[in-house]
Amino acid sequence: MERPKSDKLPLIEVDAEGPVVDGQASYLNKPGGMDKLVRTVSEVPINGREVPVKVQKKAKLSDVAALVKVLGEKGAPTVKISADSRG
Repeated sequence: MERPKSDKLPLIEVDAEGPVVDGQASYLNKPGGMDKLVRTVSEVPINGREVPVKVQKKAKLSDVAALVKVLGEKGAPTVKISADSRG
C-alpha cells in the first residue's frame, strides 16, 4: 500500500551504516546504494525549503557528504546538520 503524499519533510539522518531517508537505508558501500539514495531523496518534498539532517556519532563523513550533495542536486537550497556530541 502506497503512503499518501505529504508536504512534511521526513526524518533524514546518517548513521554508522549510511544515509536513512524516511526509514529507507541506503548502503553506499554496496552495489546500488547510491541509486537508492538518489531515488529516496527524489521522493522528499523539498519545495525550496531548508532540509534538516541528523548525523549520529558514528556516521562516516563521506556518507554525510554524499547525502548533502544529492539533496543539493534535488533542489535543497540549504541543509541544516545537527550532530550528536562527539565527546
